[in-house]
Amino acid sequence: MVNAYTQKDIKEEREVEEMLEPPCNLPFDGPCRPTMHRTIVDYVMDEEQVHEMLCEKTNLLSDEITSVGDMETSESNPAENNRIPLDTHRLGQNHASSSPSKRSRRRKIPRPNGGFGINYGLKEMLNWPQPRYVKLLTVARNLSNKFLDGTRPFNQQNATRVQYAVREGAQILPELAGYEYHWPMADALAVYVNNAWYHRRVVNRQQVDCSPLASSSGSSTLRNSSTDTSDLHADGSQTARFSSVSPHVSISPPSSGNLSRRGRRLVPQPIGTPGLPGRAGYNLKTTLKWGNEEYDELWDLVRSLVKEHHLDESKPISLQAPRRIEAVIKGCLEEMPRLKWYENCWPVRDVIARLLKKTSYKSD
Repeated sequence: MVNAYTQKDIKEEREVEEMLEPPCNLPFDGPCRPTMHRTIVDYVMDEEQVHEMLCEKTNLLSDEITSVGDMETSESNPAENNRIPLDTHRLGQNHASSSPSKRSRRRKIPRPNGGFGINYGLKEMLNWPQPRYVKLLTVARNLSNKFLDGTRPFNQQNATRVQYAVREGAQILPELAGYEYHWPMADALAVYVNNAWYHRRVVNRQQVDCSPLASSSGSSTLRNSSTDTSDLHADGSQTARFSSVSPHVSISPPSSGNLSRRGRRLVPQPIGTPGLPGRAGYNLKTTLKWGNEEYDELWDLVRSLVKEHHLDESKPISLQAPRRIEAVIKGCLEEMPRLKWYENCWPVRDVIARLLKKTSYKSD
């Protein structure tokens, strides 16, 4: 049997419930009529409540959109990232605007692979205007004189001092903020320190060469310096170096195993890679200052000795047997005695390296 449940009954039920204090705890307010109708009627929202709820949701969405817009604005203006509001500057509170975002970190130019001067040129990689590049080198010179040791190459410098120099250079040049780890400043420091170290080494050796040295036999003879050094270089560059030596001192080239073999009067090898003058290297022909005939003779001699001693032309010089390379150098010294005036016979080694590099590339 289904009881008729009308609006009149509901109204009477409410009047009775309002009169009851405290409310009745019985499960049923009347015969066969549960109180489930309260959950249906009491939770029906009118138009004002619906309007208030929609306004709250709209305000929340507008706040989220405003926060996203502020974040994008702060990313587009990195200078404003370090500004912290005064009212939010409290201990234990993380500020998103105080640290650069991940997007700004990704925009920094990474350091190129390889070594500067060999795999890439600093000036070509930066592509800066000439005044800005000159300013970078000037700052690097001042900082290297302040922090670094000019008697050592860059790879032997104190790492802490190098970091101090790079940080101070980044403060002087704001352009370095867009480069990862401020690598242009580190490369500029390396260029200046290596050049200063090499120049100082050459000057020291020239001072040793110009000092009076005893002859290999122990007896001094009256000789002319120009005739003794004429066999060193055809252009007479070594004659000017020995022009200040006393005529009572013999400066003839000593025999093997004497003073020249200890490296005091040998020409040092330049810094860099031969054949790459545009990348902090050097031109072998220009550095030697030989004539065309002598330079071509050196190449022909090395080419013939490489084939004679069976060097593997499909591999670079670093993968060759050392005894075969020494055999080629020994043969070149026998044919061209002037090569003994170069430290470790570096012209022959450079020619071997360039020759094997070309042939190994062709084989690949």
